[in-house]
Amino acid sequence: MIALLDLHGHTWLARGLHRSVHAWLRELADPRLDLWRALALLPVEPEGARPLFGAARKASAAAGHAAHAYEAWCGEVSSFVVQWGAVHGLADLVDELETLEATLGPPPGGLAFRTSADAAIVDRQCGKPEDCYEKVKRGLALADASGVHVRDFFLLTQGIFCALSQEDWPRAQEYLLQLARTERTHKRLDTMIHHFFRSWYSHCRGDPRTALAHAETAWPIADAIGSMFHKVIVLSALAPARVHCGDLEGAEEAYRTQLALAKTALNPTFSFIAFCSGAEIAMAKGDHDRMAKQVERMLFVKHLGGFHSGCGWRTPMMRDVLAFALTRGIYPDVARKWIREKRIDAPASPPDGWPMPVRIRAADGLVVEVDGDAEESSAKPAQKLRELLAILVAK
Repeated sequence: MIALLDLHGHTWLARGLHRSVHAWLRELADPRLDLWRALALLPVEPEGARPLFGAARKASAAAGHAAHAYEAWCGEVSSFVVQWGAVHGLADLVDELETLEATLGPPPGGLAFRTSADAAIVDRQCGKPEDCYEKVKRGLALADASGVHVRDFFLLTQGIFCALSQEDWPRAQEYLLQLARTERTHKRLDTMIHHFFRSWYSHCRGDPRTALAHAETAWPIADAIGSMFHKVIVLSALAPARVHCGDLEGAEEAYRTQLALAKTALNPTFSFIAFCSGAEIAMAKGDHDRMAKQVERMLFVKHLGGFHSGCGWRTPMMRDVLAFALTRGIYPDVARKWIREKRIDAPASPPDGWPMPVRIRAADGLVVEVDGDAEESSAKPAQKLRELLAILVAK
């Protein structure tokens, strides 16, 4: 059975037969089939696939089966990517990868590319940019040495996402130029991703009209592809570009589409991105009551999901949002934690409670305060998170 799956399983899954394969394997109790059960379940129910991948990784490592162990590890990372939700637990997979490498040696064959790219995802999601860049560099060097470049596009997109989130403009520009020269395996999807990143980059560099042109080009492609994930990321560029080009009605339309996707998926990241757009639109309109509602939802989901940054992160905008949160007393601990995480400089007139590296007070004698680390947010069970999101997006 295992040999048959190893020979034909990936072909069956590539043809979209995930449900058929899962139904077939569900009738078989052999734990050695956990990896294939997980692969079949991944696009349908990523949270359910994750523990199966974990069990398969441990069993394969114990049996000395390196290929299956590394494939299971990549599957665990993919379960977070496909779910595109809370990232709690993702960082632990770095330690698990190091354990596999110590006991089984380096990943064999093409799995070396996959683990390098997936490790870059972990580092980017968990706020470790230098580690992400190192993984991208290592993966691209491996591609040059082997002549196999099929993962270059994916590696570069992780590097670009990280560089834009960290506002490392030279590195982002370097990666974007490399991306334009890579071999395109899926031309329509890759073109959409390229325009999305160009839109984000242009907006961050103070050119909203170019940002809008790229986002408007990407949107019909994403809509035609039909993937909820890709619609959401393009809308995260389209909504703010329209705001800053004065098209508030168009921005509202993009926001409503985002919110509808969040309602359908009950996905924390989709909801977070929608609330960010809603807050920016309300800020542009000067509607402080609506902005308070959107910021409250945004920071609540941030608290539940543990996100380090989102699509289209722009520090000037987020500085205004977080300053507003502190002024209004909206989840101040969450706001301060994020300010510390992203090391956001204080605005010209910082609100009370804005975390400073050093604060000197002279009202009642001379007091020097040194800001400490924020406490970690507690993770919520996925089912509870979905229930809370159902209430939030319905309001």
